[in-house]
Amino acid sequence: MAEGAVREDCLNTLREITAVDEEAAIRLLEATDWKVEEALALHFAGQAGGDGFENHATGSTAAPDPYGLGPTGVSPAPAPAGPSVQQTPSIASSSMVSLAPSPRSADGEEASASPAQSLGGGWFSSLGQTLTSLGQAVLGIAPQDFEAWFSARYGDPTPPMSKDCFGDANKQALQGGRLLLIWFHQDESNATDKLCREVLQNSLVCDHLSRSYILWAGDVCRFEPGQIARLLNVTTFPTLVVCQPLRSGFEAFGAEGFCLEWPLGSFAQPLLRLTPAQPGEALNTDEVIAALTGTAEDHNDAVRVREEEVQRRDLQLAEERRLREEQDREYEEALLADQLAEVAALEQVHGTSAAQPEAASSAAADAGEATGGDGAEEGEKKEDAAAAAAARQEAEAEEQRRLARGAALLALPEPSPGAG
Repeated sequence: MAEGAVREDCLNTLREITAVDEEAAIRLLEATDWKVEEALALHFAGQAGGDGFENHATGSTAAPDPYGLGPTGVSPAPAPAGPSVQQTPSIASSSMVSLAPSPRSADGEEASASPAQSLGGGWFSSLGQTLTSLGQAVLGIAPQDFEAWFSARYGDPTPPMSKDCFGDANKQALQGGRLLLIWFHQDESNATDKLCREVLQNSLVCDHLSRSYILWAGDVCRFEPGQIARLLNVTTFPTLVVCQPLRSGFEAFGAEGFCLEWPLGSFAQPLLRLTPAQPGEALNTDEVIAALTGTAEDHNDAVRVREEEVQRRDLQLAEERRLREEQDREYEEALLADQLAEVAALEQVHGTSAAQPEAASSAAADAGEATGGDGAEEGEKKEDAAAAAAARQEAEAEEQRRLARGAALLALPEPSPGAG
């Protein structure tokens, strides 16, 4: 989503809740870096102290009231008799001190800042920090702010904490092959200080947190951590819960087989819970460190065994694949040899069949050459006899034609004497 659309949603949400105009809502959001929760805290804190944020943001001051009348023009009612009560100034109307370092000139002396710079930078910086603290105290610490909150109060070393929602943190742990460590926080107390200083800042624990865990901190005053604590039946704080991320609820193991699903489609199975015996009681430092390190080492051993098993299966599959490819190659070579032998046999059969007609024709030609001389003489004789027979037939035919003409002449009648 674009930044403009996100700011538009923040503006609409703030206006719906506070019913302020658009200009005032924009000033509230700009003063709190467009964080709706802090803007709400600023607005309601100004209302509770009787002094809204708008006058301070714009630099305007109320006109003097020489007659003692309120803003409505009606004289206020006299205060009841009794001990005077000092009104606590609101956070929005209290004076602020600039925490920014003073700029220095080139020769090392402090340069005097302009009144506008001092008023703008220091006032809004202090206001933002104060409102952030107020919002965290009233609404709880957001997961994305826990690391900064921890660093501001306890300094270094600061353990790495997930700034995502629970579902994304669980997914990140699942993809990275890590455990999910949930820290349920409720308020700042001696138990919380002991947990942070003696456990979460322990060098051994920090090393395991960076290699084997995804640490997700949740303030139970907020909605999501409170719901997760309710599902896990966590009622005393601070509490640490170690979970194994799962791909589905069917992967849950153990006697109970309980599986946390939050949000829908994100699964985690609780493995270990470290919680105080009574409210307000601190966790035992040695037991917590031993439990966290032992669980991390067991998890690392299980991951190592699983990786070795995967490597062994990969090697086995590779060997089976190699044997199968070798068998296929041998089969193809044998099949090719059989095909070549069959082709050679067919060529041999075809060669023998073609040689037999050639041999027969060659023998016939040889026999004709052997009897060639006698046949020529007999042929000449036959030709002479045939010519003689044809001459006789021609003579007989001529004789027959002559006799026929003589008979025709005899058959003509003789002429009469008186005809002439």
